[in-house]
Amino acid sequence: MSSREIATLCAKEHKHVLADIRNMCESIEIDSAEFSAQYKDNTGRTLPCFNLPKRETLILVSGYSMELRIKIIDRWQELETNTADNTLQKVASAFESLHKIAIIAGFQGNQAVLSADKGTQKLLGCSPLALIDATHLAAPKQELTLNPTQLGQLMTEVKSARKVNVLLQEEGLQEKVADQWVATEKGREFSELLDTGKKHSDGTPIKQLKWFQSVLKVLN
Repeated sequence: MSSREIATLCAKEHKHVLADIRNMCESIEIDSAEFSAQYKDNTGRTLPCFNLPKRETLILVSGYSMELRIKIIDRWQELETNTADNTLQKVASAFESLHKIAIIAGFQGNQAVLSADKGTQKLLGCSPLALIDATHLAAPKQELTLNPTQLGQLMTEVKSARKVNVLLQEEGLQEKVADQWVATEKGREFSELLDTGKKHSDGTPIKQLKWFQSVLKVLN
């Protein structure tokens, strides 16, 4: 909180608040220069002021009257609430944007959520999931994921992986994008895009589209 705001809240002259701050810093053996700042008055003059952290502000006003202490404490609570609200808005906005990017990149379900959370943490130093204590995400489906070869083995009439891929495409569940199978909007509820642990020559991770067993109801 600035010394100017303290002066306004306490109906004191700014020069007296400056003197109080210098005396306080001397008493608790802190260099007042740590909090020194400047501002311009209505005439354009550059004048000194102080910007105090919460601890030093409360120490300062501990010597003021009860009425003035209440004003300062109420103002601090207001500032902290506003700061928290602004931070949450930034985190929520970043998470929402990154989640959309994750979906566009082919991530789905929990993968998209975790990717957005990781991106938000890198960007703002804050994990949205940690804020709500969501350290573990429940799997949306308790089903094994299968590749086209495995699906083909489970079909009423056994089919090769190539034929299964053709069937998935004909049913509007997947499409080819940049020579890679990607789930369509219709196919997302039956599939998951998984990291194979391998990388392309350019270093990007190789991902594989796998299918929940429930997709067989559509294919058979």
